[in-house]
Amino acid sequence: MTNTMRQAVAETTPLIAALLRSHYAPLNEAQLVQTATGIDANKWEQAIHFHGLAGLIARRHAATIATLLGPEFSERADFLATRQTRHGLTQAATLKSILDQFTEAAIPVIPLKGQALSLRLYGELGLRAPGDVDILVDPQDLPQAIRTLQAHGWQFNSPFAPDITPALMMQHHHCSFTKGNDIVLELHWRSTASPLQALPDLRSITDQLIARSGGGLTYLDLPDPLLARLVLTHSARTLCGRLKWAVDTLDLVPIIDLDNMDPVTRSAAATALTVCAHALDLPEQYKLGLISKTLNIRAHKDEMMRLSQPGTSILAIANLQRGTIRFLATMFQHPPATRIRFAGQAVLSLILRRR
Repeated sequence: MTNTMRQAVAETTPLIAALLRSHYAPLNEAQLVQTATGIDANKWEQAIHFHGLAGLIARRHAATIATLLGPEFSERADFLATRQTRHGLTQAATLKSILDQFTEAAIPVIPLKGQALSLRLYGELGLRAPGDVDILVDPQDLPQAIRTLQAHGWQFNSPFAPDITPALMMQHHHCSFTKGNDIVLELHWRSTASPLQALPDLRSITDQLIARSGGGLTYLDLPDPLLARLVLTHSARTLCGRLKWAVDTLDLVPIIDLDNMDPVTRSAAATALTVCAHALDLPEQYKLGLISKTLNIRAHKDEMMRLSQPGTSILAIANLQRGTIRFLATMFQHPPATRIRFAGQAVLSLILRRR
């Protein structure tokens, strides 16, 4: 991300947050207009693109944008939404091809987030901004999955060899592939970095998967309790640094029974909802312990500063401080009973990385 874009994100994120907030709380028109002071359409476009919100902003807030921000802001939002939809359809076609290839090779596979989540939350492709294509396989199927992708022209593009050892599988949770266009494929054997927050191995939950179809896709999907774990642990871990992850959380929570979720999911939800409330200035829906709240809000602020701060040199001591706060915040995203185990696993992973 260029320094110009970083500056645009830093200046325009409060405006986007105010607009998003109006979907979940009453619109304060005067505050929105005041927040837009000094923001031009170029900065607006760059920030919407960064936060991955073009489709939802154009769909949910078109009237507000046209009335309070003006036609140029509307035109930029519509342009980005159209481009996002087109990219989403391309991504969906790529995903369909991969799922077909894995089915032919008898490799169990599910899509993670992306277009499957767009269909689940909104009933259509492309409304949720696509990032990479993410798929999950069982760890025991990883070698065959890599061979299958390479046989169909995907180029392995990770900083380690494609012959992935058990030690590498512990240190990492996915590897990346590219194939001559703008789409990156991430092949996951674990849904998230922390094994204590990750979904169970895929082959152990195949009987729980739900057949879904939409937008030309037919695929197996997670049941709501596991979908909630996937989305909420991701939102917590990323600290909603891109506001689309805050929207993921706020749009998912009303359609799931959070009170009956497992401790890992409830702990991640408490963190994600607290960070969302801070990011969008919403009332807190979930009470988080004081230490955890302080650490995660501070880590969220650090993450937003990291993403939007122009590329200047930062003292090593500041990086160490931020890294320590991020580590402690992540530890407190886990249920109390697993926090020491998380710290131990993190230390072991660090040792393995330095060998």
